[in-house]
Amino acid sequence: DLSTVEVLKGPQGTLFGASSLNGIIRYVPAPPELERWEAKGFIDWLQIKEGGSEPTYGVAVNAPLGETAALRVSGVRQRLPGVIDYVNPRMKAIDGDGVSKWSGRMMALWQPLDALTINAMFMRQSKEGDELSFVTNQDGRLERRDAPGPSPFQTRFSVATLDARYAFDWATLVSLTGYQTKMRNFVQEGSYFAGEAVAEAGVQVLEATQLADARGFLQELRLVSNDDGPWSWIGGGFMSSYSAHLYADEVISNTDGLAPLRDLLPFNLGTILFSDYGVSVANLYMQPLEASEQALFGEVSRTFGSWKLLLG
Repeated sequence: DLSTVEVLKGPQGTLFGASSLNGIIRYVPAPPELERWEAKGFIDWLQIKEGGSEPTYGVAVNAPLGETAALRVSGVRQRLPGVIDYVNPRMKAIDGDGVSKWSGRMMALWQPLDALTINAMFMRQSKEGDELSFVTNQDGRLERRDAPGPSPFQTRFSVATLDARYAFDWATLVSLTGYQTKMRNFVQEGSYFAGEAVAEAGVQVLEATQLADARGFLQELRLVSNDDGPWSWIGGGFMSSYSAHLYADEVISNTDGLAPLRDLLPFNLGTILFSDYGVSVANLYMQPLEASEQALFGEVSRTFGSWKLLLG
């Protein structure tokens, strides 16, 4: 459900931030349209050699809301087949590393005046699976016999934007507001580190967990000339803030063999060290990473025939 895909070569920091040093591939979604109903959908199927088969399907709907507003909603549900077989006494899963992913986008347009346009968008995507996709054997077999427990994971991000524009006779005032969140959470079953034979027997003794989340806010306000003469100019301000957290833990799983040791300790100590989860052997909590940025920018240009003089 795209309008265009743009390839912008060279530094694009003025409009797309400090990370766009060498260029940008910009995916422009199809915008809401006034006074026009539209619906479309698709479905396809993927089969992987020596793996599973799963469908992907999606739908997009454009709905006018009166004469001055419109709503566009789209969503995609995707299942990626797995290829790794997990086989041991405690865990039996064929093609167990399959991935489920869905994404949805909602866009709204309101144009109460010819000169005023307001666009809002919210997008969210989530991906999850029962297994991290890796094997530990050295002979290329798509199989794991040393995974007595699962290694589930989940990633998720969301983006919300508000774009408001007012067109004067001599310039256009643009306000851009954005907010984003990102999250990644996974558990890695690592019993094979403690002993391959033990893991293959179905005894879960070691696993690691990690949770990371980040969020950011940005605001930009700019005034752009209407370029109806030899002079053109742009000026504005920008600010952003960002924060991230990371939590990681490695635990010796609370197997039946550890239960007697837990029971011998004083209640509080036994509960803290063991609980129902296991013995924490390496616990990490990173203090929040925080960053902020502020900028003022401006540019003016004058054309002289086939020449242009620009100062920014």
